[in-house]
Amino acid sequence: MAPVVRASLILLVVGAVVAPTARAQDIGSDKIARIVQLNRDAVAEIEQKSFAAARLHLLQAVQLGKRHGGADTFLARTYFHLGALAVIAREDRKLAIAWFQRALRLYPDIRPSVRFRAHADVIETFEGAAAAEPTTCKPQCPTLTVDDPPDPDLPAEISGLECRHDDSVDAESPLVVRCAAHESVELTSLYLHYQSGAATRFKEVMMRVTERGWWRAEVPAKDVAGTSVRLYVDGRHGGGKRLRSELGDARHPTTVPVRAVEDCRCAPGPRYPM
Repeated sequence: MAPVVRASLILLVVGAVVAPTARAQDIGSDKIARIVQLNRDAVAEIEQKSFAAARLHLLQAVQLGKRHGGADTFLARTYFHLGALAVIAREDRKLAIAWFQRALRLYPDIRPSVRFRAHADVIETFEGAAAAEPTTCKPQCPTLTVDDPPDPDLPAEISGLECRHDDSVDAESPLVVRCAAHESVELTSLYLHYQSGAATRFKEVMMRVTERGWWRAEVPAKDVAGTSVRLYVDGRHGGGKRLRSELGDARHPTTVPVRAVEDCRCAPGPRYPM
């Protein structure tokens, strides 16, 4: 079954009613199914008043959709569910409105499903968000931080010192870097050096060994800005000798593009064709 057809079959299972979009082809059907399952689990947890678990599943769906691109329809529904959760869990009403407005910016025709129509407060807040007049204010974006996914297994073959990181990163999101060395290399210390935006000096972060054997560090979310992050990794091994990875050095660092994210302005954002 083609990805778009499959998406159309699973879209109406829970939450807000939305239509499938051709852009969903950009992420694989397995990613679509995972986002839908996370939303399905979250809605069930909201009904059971397991609000913390629901929030975690929805934020994981947001991360998955934003990381792989082409998932505006699915993100819109996830944002709606976050808004509904904020209302039902008696959180800040402004936070609920912010989530609903993000959903509407991605898909202006999104509407609550039958499953949420019994919650008059959800409907009232959603309709208020939809009718809100554009202003010039710029409220704080809802935080999308969730627990980091577990480290992957170490590569079967490692040559010298090898490092892994995402090919690009969202602005104001942490950039994780993991490194591993060949068993013959006795590492004593390892450091991640990075700079971003208009910075002219590299900052240094000591890398720590994880349970799976990776040396790990991250560029903090607050430092992921501008159009790119420049980074490299170096350290010491047996006898105090300096060791460098394939990420380069201070003169020739690796460049990781920074993707711009929506700025959460009160004025309506871009509206994508559905």
